[in-house]
Amino acid sequence: RDITERKKGEKELQAAYHEKNIILESIDDGFFAIDKNSLVTYWNRKAEELLGEKKEDIIGRNLHDMFITPDSKVFYENYQKAIRENSTVHFEGFSHRTNKWFAVSAFASDNGLSVHFKDVTERKAFEEKIKESELNYRSLIEQATDTICIINSSFKFIDINPSGCHMFGYLKDEVLNLYIKDVLFDEDLKSNPIRMEDLRAGKTTSNERRIKRKDGTAIEVELNAKMLADGRIIIFGRDISERKKAEIKLKESETKHRTLFEQNMAGVYQTTEKGVILNCNNAFAKMLKYNSADELLKINASELYFLPEERDDFKCKVKTQNIITNYESVLKCKDGSPLYFIENISVRKDEETGEALFDGIIIDITEKKQGELLLKESNERCNLISEATNDMVWDWDLATGNVFRNQEGWKKIFRTGEDEITNAITAAWDSRIHPDDKERVKAIHDGIHNSVNNFFEIEFRVLRDDGTYAYINDRGNIIRDEKGKPIRVIGACQDITQRKMAELQVVKSELRFRSLVQNSSDIFCIFNDRGYFLYSSPAIKKVLGFDPEETIEKNAFAFLHPDDVKPLKNYLSYPKPDMNHEMPLLRFKNSRGEWRWIESRVTNMCDNPEIAGYVFNCRDVTERKIAEAEI
Repeated sequence: RDITERKKGEKELQAAYHEKNIILESIDDGFFAIDKNSLVTYWNRKAEELLGEKKEDIIGRNLHDMFITPDSKVFYENYQKAIRENSTVHFEGFSHRTNKWFAVSAFASDNGLSVHFKDVTERKAFEEKIKESELNYRSLIEQATDTICIINSSFKFIDINPSGCHMFGYLKDEVLNLYIKDVLFDEDLKSNPIRMEDLRAGKTTSNERRIKRKDGTAIEVELNAKMLADGRIIIFGRDISERKKAEIKLKESETKHRTLFEQNMAGVYQTTEKGVILNCNNAFAKMLKYNSADELLKINASELYFLPEERDDFKCKVKTQNIITNYESVLKCKDGSPLYFIENISVRKDEETGEALFDGIIIDITEKKQGELLLKESNERCNLISEATNDMVWDWDLATGNVFRNQEGWKKIFRTGEDEITNAITAAWDSRIHPDDKERVKAIHDGIHNSVNNFFEIEFRVLRDDGTYAYINDRGNIIRDEKGKPIRVIGACQDITQRKMAELQVVKSELRFRSLVQNSSDIFCIFNDRGYFLYSSPAIKKVLGFDPEETIEKNAFAFLHPDDVKPLKNYLSYPKPDMNHEMPLLRFKNSRGEWRWIESRVTNMCDNPEIAGYVFNCRDVTERKIAEAEI
């Protein structure tokens, strides 16, 4: 028989097999083959290197007996899947035996399985570092107190941190549906457009803008923007509303103090110890009946006294005390008539010469002197009024700073003995005001001069003579002259201590109740008549796994087992449900999707305007139900 062709075919097949072996031995991937019984039929050089087994030690042995362990199930399962489905699978897995990551491709055939694999350990380590870096970056962004956001080339928000959401007043998902124009005002964009040319040139732009929050309000912000390499723009923002307010207040204060000297209706002056008038306003000149401040500056201050020793006495007092308030005296006007005044004076040293300089503010009280008799009559009438009421009537002369408070009213509020009344009334009023109330009282007093209101009312505490504090209601009517300047305040104080004590008891009671609710292991919830949560106590976190804030404005039926919906709906649908009703056991789904048995009692508080809903007192009885079922 002629077998030439067969021999020729065998030779060609042998050559092809040899060529295949050369290829498989030269590739940089590991390769092995197994038959249908998982016996290794081929094992290349790279497989020896990567898996640590010599060809001669592995050929003919069962692959799974050699390598498959509980820690490497991913390899076994994927190999079996390829053989079972006669398909190709691609996967990555970690080999605990070699402590390496491999990317594997397994090809099934009628003869078994061919497996290509490569070491991707370095790539996986790099990916982990990138992931860790991204997590660190994200953490920094999320924890930043400044706003950090990113917009794309269409000016649409694609990322924003929690601080940015808070500044804009939106949830993050809401912001990601917005464009930058949605949070800026049209008129601002026209007057101050986005500087795209600078951004494209790689420059950082910085400007101050108004941001339009979700509720429509505007806040002042400082924005710094930079274009990234991929064309996105990262924006850093900071709320500068408080800084802007402070700048406005500072400017207002500077303006106020700048005009105070020039336009003050009180007389303001500066003199040297030797009597040289360095500066004064026109009000001071007019009080002394001079035509202008310039005219008065030509006069030595000693010429304004009736007696020279009065000037000497004045200088001695100021230099000794440094600051004198409510100093009463008299000066000689240009026409020789007396000017009765009250004055605040302070002394300082000239930085160059060291000479003492006097700064003073005076108020003309000449008319006050003339009205003392009328005031005395008024005070007598106030005492009569106070005897018939519980009020302490008072009269404050803003020109002199003197305050009259009638004796009868003072005694009722401050519990002062008869012998102590006179001294107590003349004691400093401010020292009796409770420290926590002084700023509020001061604000009211400042408002007398700085507002156009003609009435005020305030409640605060004052120290009695026995060391206790009384709550008083203080009301005042402001009297102004024809130019609108406040010149006098007349008012009355009423002792409201008993009423305030009752109010404080109510507050304490409310605090005790809130403490019980907040710290109870039972859940307290309030639903409206449609089943929506109005309030959830902290215990809901422990029982159902939800933060109380998560449940607000959500419907209770969404958490309720379908079979338990009807009893609750029936109760809420009654025209007038029972005031106090024990509900059948209900099943609620917790945050993990588990059903929990809840025992509850509901109280109808819809008619209470403070609650306006149904109060549920709930307790988790799941463990009890399980025990009952087992019995």
